[in-house]
Amino acid sequence: CVTVVDNTILGPALGGIRLRSYESDDEAKEDCVRLAHGMTNKSALAELPHGGGKTVINVPREVLQKTNRRELLLEIADWLEKVNSELRTHNKSYWGGEDVGISAEDITFIAQHTKYVLGLPCGKHITLGTTRVGGGDPSPITAVGVEAGIEAAVEWFYKGKTLADIEIAVQGVGKVGTALVKRLLERDDAPRKIIFTDTSIIALENLFSAVAREHHMPADRFGRLHCISPEHRDQIYRQKCDIFAPCALGAILNENTIPQLKCGIVAGSANNQLATEEDDRRLHNRAILYIPDYIINAGGLLNIAEELKDNLRGYNREAAQSAARGIKKRVRAVLEKSYGNIEPTGATADKMARKILENAKRSY
Repeated sequence: CVTVVDNTILGPALGGIRLRSYESDDEAKEDCVRLAHGMTNKSALAELPHGGGKTVINVPREVLQKTNRRELLLEIADWLEKVNSELRTHNKSYWGGEDVGISAEDITFIAQHTKYVLGLPCGKHITLGTTRVGGGDPSPITAVGVEAGIEAAVEWFYKGKTLADIEIAVQGVGKVGTALVKRLLERDDAPRKIIFTDTSIIALENLFSAVAREHHMPADRFGRLHCISPEHRDQIYRQKCDIFAPCALGAILNENTIPQLKCGIVAGSANNQLATEEDDRRLHNRAILYIPDYIINAGGLLNIAEELKDNLRGYNREAAQSAARGIKKRVRAVLEKSYGNIEPTGATADKMARKILENAKRSY
């Protein structure tokens, strides 16, 4: 396990627990550092009293298949206790949550052995003798925020147009990607075309099934879906569209993929979409409007932060949804400042986050 607590000046650090196979431990550590810093910026610009952190566990696929799941989860719980034991000496804490490779069921099990996890299934839970109210899967709330960010981007970039005039290419239809596609199709001004792909044929089939189950959805919406098979998934970069929505893993916007893009806007839920800081400038130079990932995908963070607000009142899903819809206002603020400064949106968002943290440090 590797845990990085990037910043706690605004409050306890929040960040998911990621379980996946990396090429090396160094790659895992680098990813953890980047993800933790992204959580710091995400919390700051979401106006939350929290800092950023992340836990990454690098387990080769063949080893993971042979590993006893419960023993692994117990090790994660022990690790979180150890991390927080050290942090408590500095009056700090880190709370983990669901992420790649870690499910809500895993979080429920871990919560029986440490309090330092968030994202329990909806409803009341007795963990370690304490009653807690879980907010459930954060993916639907993340999708609410991404949809709100896309609205802001379309209004800004394609003035006079609505989503009904737009074609979107979605890379990755896991929990968030599927929830986003469903929300877009349910709109009165649903996009005229949604192209999507994934590394997993099962994920693609699950999306079609999820849409088919929505009986209230207008019949014509199903025909707006256009699937790219897993073996041809890299074609998603070359699709002529208005919006490219990365909703899978990060570092997919780089010197090789950016020249392939045929869109006006990049706006999706994936973390760390830019492989390097230079890629922010590459998008800017191509006149592609990039919506910084840690702003537009903050809905999941807002959802789990709601669990920590007031345990006496309990988790409030309406409040979480309302907070996620507020992402539209924050995206707009970044776009206005970026336009005024004539600089890439990522650089603008970073400066805004740094200013919030610097002001907090001065008043600490």
